[in-house]
Amino acid sequence: MTKCLFDTGALHNSYIDSGIVDDLREILLPCIHQFRTTHNVILADNKSMLPVNEYLLINCSYELNKITYVVSLRLTIPPMNKKGNGNDIIIGLPEIANQFSNLFVSMIKNLITEKHRVLSPSSVPQPLHMMTEAEKDAYILEQRDRLDDRNFGRTRSSTS
Repeated sequence: MTKCLFDTGALHNSYIDSGIVDDLREILLPCIHQFRTTHNVILADNKSMLPVNEYLLINCSYELNKITYVVSLRLTIPPMNKKGNGNDIIIGLPEIANQFSNLFVSMIKNLITEKHRVLSPSSVPQPLHMMTEAEKDAYILEQRDRLDDRNFGRTRSSTS
């Protein structure tokens, strides 16, 4: 089992920790491929670059809600992070959009469901209500009055 991050900020590639690849190189050898020319990976600061020579083509699976998602991934092997210092695999936006979209949507729905379970019923967002201009003005005045009462310990009638 590996620690995996679904990273929508990884705009170009998906990655695997080079330490894992080094430890399993003999087993993974048929799946490790060389880029024809050296590729550069742009780091999170959008300035720094790392040269990359290898990538891994491998089938991966992920299970959520008793559904198993199986995909073939191309994981770039950057020469950094040697085991245990972060995520083992980073799934980037191209794979999220092309291969993991159903899983990603399910993950988000699960988060929303879990959030609603721990919230009290009164704090669960209510359906959107469109206000007339008069309702909006009345609401703004009501909120101002509440803020005044909280901040200054007075009611609107005592300031008149």
